[in-house]
Amino acid sequence: MQPVPTPTDGYPHQTAQAQLGDAFFTVVWRWNARDGVWYFGLSDVDGSPIVSGVRVVLNADLLRGVSDSRRPPGAIAVVDPASRTAEPGLNDLGTRVKVVYIPPEELSA
Repeated sequence: MQPVPTPTDGYPHQTAQAQLGDAFFTVVWRWNARDGVWYFGLSDVDGSPIVSGVRVVLNADLLRGVSDSRRPPGAIAVVDPASRTAEPGLNDLGTRVKVVYIPPEELSA
């Protein structure tokens, strides 16, 4: 597993570059204040979206159902090491909850 860059300092809209597997991607985080939830997106190095508008929920693969051939081959999961069940709030990504990339060889183990 490797950490995925997450928003810092409570800013509601952020992007970050990340190497997931053998390729580089742009990770997009958007906070929806009205709903009180985070949304995730992923673009290739050229900025072309692979997936966008995925609601961030605990213990789910954010890439589940994405069939785009450019997607990383593993899974991106949001986990709470303390096993709490509350979904991540504005300041929780990267602090209370972790976002990790799980390579395919670890998924099959």
